[in-house]
Formats: sequence, structure tokens, C-alpha cells
Amino acid sequence: MVGNYGGDIDNFSWPRHSGDWAFFRAYVNEEGNPAPFSAENVPLTTPDHLTISTAGVDPGDFLMVAGYPYRTSRYRTAEELAAESVRIPWVIEIVEDMIAIFEQVGSANEEARVRIAPLSFGYRNYLKYEEGVRDGFVAGDLVTQAREQENTLQDWLTQENQNDLLENINALDVRINEHLVHAERNVLLRWMMRQTNVLRTASTLYWLAGERLIEDDLTRMEGYQERDWDQIAARIARMEQTFVADVDERILAYMLRRAQNLPETEHIEAIDTLLARFATNEDPAAAAAAALMQQTSLTSPEARNALLSATPEEFTSSEDPIIEFMLALDPLRRQIYQDNLEFEGAMSRLRPAYTQAIEAMADRPIYPDANGTLRITFGHVQGYPGADAVWYQPFTTIEGIIEKHTDQPPFDAPDQLLAAIENELELEREEASVYFDTDLRGVPVNFTSTMDTTGGNSGSATLNARGELCGLLFDGNYESMASDWAFEPVRTRSIHTDIRYVLWYMENVDQAFWILREVGIEPN
Repeated sequence: MVGNYGGDIDNFSWPRHSGDWAFFRAYVNEEGNPAPFSAENVPLTTPDHLTISTAGVDPGDFLMVAGYPYRTSRYRTAEELAAESVRIPWVIEIVEDMIAIFEQVGSANEEARVRIAPLSFGYRNYLKYEEGVRDGFVAGDLVTQAREQENTLQDWLTQENQNDLLENINALDVRINEHLVHAERNVLLRWMMRQTNVLRTASTLYWLAGERLIEDDLTRMEGYQERDWDQIAARIARMEQTFVADVDERILAYMLRRAQNLPETEHIEAIDTLLARFATNEDPAAAAAAALMQQTSLTSPEARNALLSATPEEFTSSEDPIIEFMLALDPLRRQIYQDNLEFEGAMSRLRPAYTQAIEAMADRPIYPDANGTLRITFGHVQGYPGADAVWYQPFTTIEGIIEKHTDQPPFDAPDQLLAAIENELELEREEASVYFDTDLRGVPVNFTSTMDTTGGNSGSATLNARGELCGLLFDGNYESMASDWAFEPVRTRSIHTDIRYVLWYMENVDQAFWILREVGIEPN
């Protein structure tokens, strides 16, 4: 294990020793244009490309990254942060329970364990992220800070007679509070529909059937336009790789139980109706889930594929219990979808007033939130303070791989890597590889920087001050998880794979000399 060395234990953590990289060769036709597969295609060559630096970086060196960070929420109101502080523990509880379901099913069935391993990994990754956000909210007292900042903003706007901005901000608060009324119910319904594969499939294909009837492709629902059809079909096909009926049944039962624990005014009628049919059972939710899963045809890939071309009428006339349950939930789901569209529309009108007010009080431009578009961020190689009396150095080295190695996952480094490390460390300094850093007394593996990054930046090329490739950004530290809401520069760090480790590994472990030459590096 190299790319995920340390697994979930080291995930979002520092120090880190992950070799997170991949090589791809792109092929084009003989004229250099994109083309379908052909034995006549040739590797792509471009006049402009990044030069790889073998010199590495040192503490304090300038770095920059160009990437596509997904989304940040740094200009949210205090009420929104307060709602998030309530949502996070609730979601953490759900994710922990989902992971327990995976473990229960996987421990009893080896084939199921292999199938759901990617799902389990994803949930563990998400759990640690949410735990980091929770701890960041608490450590930074973000809700209290937000309320104090809003009070200061309101006072300033009043003093400056910025009545229009004040009115818009008040309208913003009203709209947000209205939207949060059904938040727990809506989130639970979304989780149930997304995490129960057969329900998600039935709903996706039913919505697709309806949108297909619309002649004007531009007016179709986002995600269901003609350009999306092949992707939907591919997702339905991929579902078979990780689908385990027992997992779906347990998740569905779990979500039904949670729905019953919602406040009475937030109960979902379709779920109450379903559970009423099994009211005499000791566990109505488990009985209902078992009945639906045992009688549905959607556990079969053939049945799922057949629905790709189904009409809305074929869904509404179906006697498949999962489809019937999906249809019973559908009116509420469409109402929530419409409410969300209207909310986002209101936010597009009202939220700019909030950021405009912040900018006016600051008397300087403020940067916008990330939104999935190209961003350039810069920073420096730098460690950070940990717990009391702890300072995290900005580099890890190959020696740390041996220190962590236990021969058991997730600290089970390959024998070839261990042998190469031992050999490197035994060499006299004048015989060491060019990637050996004398100040670090080893070959660097990962390093930390002060760059402001988030989800979506993973895999971005890290460039030095000369614009040369010196690393690959792949993660953030645990202390940075709440930075999507409030950036805290003292302890927020991005984590990068050092390009020297990549090159050292390719030469000393894989002996992939031809690949090194192809990317412009002459092996030693």
C-alpha cells in the first residue's frame, strides 16, 4: 500500500506518508487530434507543459496551485452557522450507523465485504471530515463569532444609514429561517433516497422518463438533459459493482426508524402509511424494509436496465413495491426540489447585499466563495502548531514509512518499498540519490503549506516560484476541515505529495526508467 498508506487513521492527518499519484498517457490520432481508440493512435505531445523540479522545496518557499475548489461558505449568516452546528452531529450519528451496517454485513459475507468496500471507505472519509468540521466549529467558537460579527455589521450599517442593505439583510434572515423549518425532515429524506440504491434508481429513472417527454432539451431539469442520459445509464450499470441487497434493506429500515422519530409535525405521510401496514410487527421498520426488498425486481440489473427506456405510465402502473413507495414519496420530493430552487433564487438576490455590506464595512474588496470554477491560490511551505508544546514540521520522509510500518493494513508498506528505503538510508551521503535532502536527512514524502484549498483541489499540480511542478496537492489537515466556513490561517494547512518521492519511487522501486525519461527526467 503506497497511495493510501495510513488509510483512515492518517486520513486528514499530519504527519502523513501517502504516495498519492498516478501516471496517465493520453493518445491522439496521427494529426494530434482527439480520436476513438485505434492501434494507430500516438501519445500526445504538447509544446507547452510543466517542467518537473528535482530540486524540491524548502521551508518558507513560495508555492501556488491552480485548481477547481468545489464550494466554500465563508459568507453565511450566524443563523446558517447555528443550523450547521446542529446538522453536523446529527449527520455524524447517521454516518456512524451506516458504517456499522457495512461492518455487520461485511463480517458475515466476504463477497459483500468486497463489494461494499469502496462505499465503506467513502463513508469513513466523510465521517472524519464531518468530525473535523464539528471540532473546528467548537474550537473556533464559530457561531458565537458569527453572531458578534453580525451585530457589529448591523450597528455599522445603522450608523452609516445604509437602510437598503439593512432591509435586504433582514429579508435574507427571514428567508433563511423559513427554509430551515423542515431541514431535518428534508435531509433525512434525501439520505434515504440516496443511500438506498433501489429507491435512488427508481426515482432517477422515473424523473428521467418524465423529462424525456419534454421536447425542448434546454427546459429539462438539470441533470436530466440529453447530455446526461449516457451518464445516468453508466451510473445504473456501475451500481451492480457495489450493490448488496442486505445492505439496502438494513439502510432502508434504519431510515424508516429515524423518520418515525421526527417531530410529529415533520412526519412523512408516505412513510407513516407504509409502516402502518406492519404496525403489528415487533419492528415495523424492519418488517417493511424486508417486504419491499424481497418483492422488488430492482435487485436485478436486468430489471434496472429495462427501466432506462420506461415511460411515466409504466412506472405509475407498476406493482413493484419499491416503485410504489418511491411514487408515494415523489410529491414531497418534488415540492422540496421546487422549494430549493426558489430558495436559491432568493439567495441570488439577497445574499449579495450581505457580502456587499461586509465589503463596505471592511472598506476593501473581499474574495468570493469557491464555486467549482478555476482558482489560483498561493502560500508557503510551513509547519504549524499542534497541541500544547507541539510543533509539526512541514516535511515527512521515507524513514517515517518504516517507523509506521506494522505489516498490517493500513500500515503495510510493500516489501520492495521497504527494501529500497533501507538501501537508501544505508548509503553514504555522497552515494545517495539526487532526491535525498541533506537538511531532512532523508527523501521527502509529503509536505504542508499555508495554501487555502478545499474539496476539488485534490490532484492539483503544486508549482514552485519558477512555475515548475514540485508536488501534488491531495489533502488538508484535520484542523482545516472547518475552513470551508471560516479560514483560520494559523493551523489550516494543505498537504502535498513531494515530487521527489514520486521520482525516487519510480526509479528505485518500480524502476520505470522509460516513464521518467518520457516526462523529462534522466534516471541516475
